[in-house]
Amino acid sequence: MATRVLMVFDLPYAVKPDYDFATEFADPDGSYTENDVWRTLLECGYEVHRLSLFDDVRPLLDAVRDIKPDVIFNFLIGDSNQEFFKDLRASGITPSRLYDTAWADYTSGNLPLAITGFETFLREYPRAEKAIEAQFYIAESNMRLKKVPEAIAAYTAVTQNYPNGGDRIAEAYYHLGEAQRSLGQIEAARTAWETVVKKYPDSNGGILAKQRLDGLPPPAASRP
Repeated sequence: MATRVLMVFDLPYAVKPDYDFATEFADPDGSYTENDVWRTLLECGYEVHRLSLFDDVRPLLDAVRDIKPDVIFNFLIGDSNQEFFKDLRASGITPSRLYDTAWADYTSGNLPLAITGFETFLREYPRAEKAIEAQFYIAESNMRLKKVPEAIAAYTAVTQNYPNGGDRIAEAYYHLGEAQRSLGQIEAARTAWETVVKKYPDSNGGILAKQRLDGLPPPAASRP
């Protein structure tokens, strides 16, 4: 059975349930990104359902109930996006599906939407199995958006809030050091890298951090 995908996007007007979006998806200044994703998913063999929202979110709840999508691609923006995640939660959507929706935004490059989705996931399911992943990809999204202070805060949250996170914590420490170094915070980066080398020496993050440390000058206090 093919994976069911629900694509959700804005339109400035209401359309009928069986609308084919031929005009909108043919317009490169309108829904070109959505069209690209839609065609790619079809070519990959997915069962794709398209849903536009205007001034009523009830069609979203109906679609989640009736289609039971495995993944939701969220192209909503602004206030519509906030309402989207609120209504997904109200619809009784599972934690894994809420996470997968945010992940789909991340992998398709919709990073602000991904951050909103992951933050919603953490707020609603703070102890879920994938909570550490959501926190980590909030950090990664912010780094890709060049919001380095926000990324530092999110990487720090990974290292402090998930003591059993293993390799993901090691990776967060390494990326934390990278983010701090990009802001010229060399001693802070050194501390992050020394921590991961000490706690997780055989992890990928620990190995990479050791390489970074070997390339740093000695600490200021130890210089002659």
